Amino acid sequence: MKCQNCSKSARYDWFYCPQCGTKLDLSQVVEDFSPSAVSDGVKYFPAAFDPEPYAIGRTVAEAADFYKIYVRFILAFITDYKQLVDFRVKVITEIQKVVGKTPVEGFTKICWCAISLATDRYFADKAVLYQWDTAVEAELKTKWYELISRAFVPDASARRLDISVLQNFKEQFISAHRRDQGPLPACVECTSKCIYDYEVAQCLPTNIHSLDSVGSGEAVAKFSKSLCDRLVSSKEFNLDLSFCFAAHLLQAANVPDSNQRDLIWPIRKTLLDKEITA
Repeated sequence: MKCQNCSKSARYDWFYCPQCGTKLDLSQVVEDFSPSAVSDGVKYFPAAFDPEPYAIGRTVAEAADFYKIYVRFILAFITDYKQLVDFRVKVITEIQKVVGKTPVEGFTKICWCAISLATDRYFADKAVLYQWDTAVEAELKTKWYELISRAFVPDASARRLDISVLQNFKEQFISAHRRDQGPLPACVECTSKCIYDYEVAQCLPTNIHSLDSVGSGEAVAKFSKSLCDRLVSSKEFNLDLSFCFAAHLLQAANVPDSNQRDLIWPIRKTLLDKEITA
C-alpha cells in the first residue's frame, strides 16, 4: 500500500507513514484490490490478488521462514545472476511448506502474491533504513519486479532477459546502498559498506548469545564463510559478504566493541585465505 498523503510505499502492518508521519488508512488494505492499495505486484499478475489466493498469499508472506528465504533470494542474486532462476526452487519449496502438501488450486497465484507482498515489505524496509526517497524506492522496486516476474509469472517467463538489464539493476541497487561508515565496529575493515547489512541481519542464526558460541577470530571467519556459502548457494567466494556475517556474529554474541576491533583484522586476514574450510 501507499501513503495517501505523500505516496510513500508502506507495509500493511505499519500504522504511520515513515516519511511524512501521516496515519495510514488500513481499512483499504483488504477491501481495495487496486495496485496502490495491495501491492505493486498486481500489475504483473492481477489474478494472484483475487480474494482466495490473496488470503493464502498473505499468510505465506507473514511467515518468518518464508521472508528469510526471500531475502536470501535477493542476496543470492546480488552475488550471482544465475540465482535469479536457480534459487527459484528454494522460494517455491518454502511456500509449499507453509501452504501444506495438499495440492492447492491456483498455487502459482499464491506464489506470486506472497512474493509480491514480500517484495513490498523488503523495499519499504530498505527505503527507511537507507533513507531512499520515494522516486529511488519506486524505481528500484519496479526494476526488481521486472526481473522476478520473468521467473515466477507464467506469461512473462517466456521472455528472454538480456544480461545488460541484470547488470544495470545490480549497479543501481548497490549504488543506492553505499555508505562511508557501517553500523558495527567491524565495519571499518569492510570495502562494501553497506550493501549486505539488512540481508545478513535477517539471515543470521538466532542462537548466538556469547563469545563462547562463536569462538576465536579464526573460528568466526570459518563459520561466517560457511554461512555465506550455505545461505547464498554460490560457488563464488564473496569476501565482504562473509565478513559482514562475521561482523554481525560478533555483535550478536555480545562481544564488547573493543574486542570486536581487536578481532576484525585477524578475521579479515583469515577470510582472505580462500582455502579456509568450515
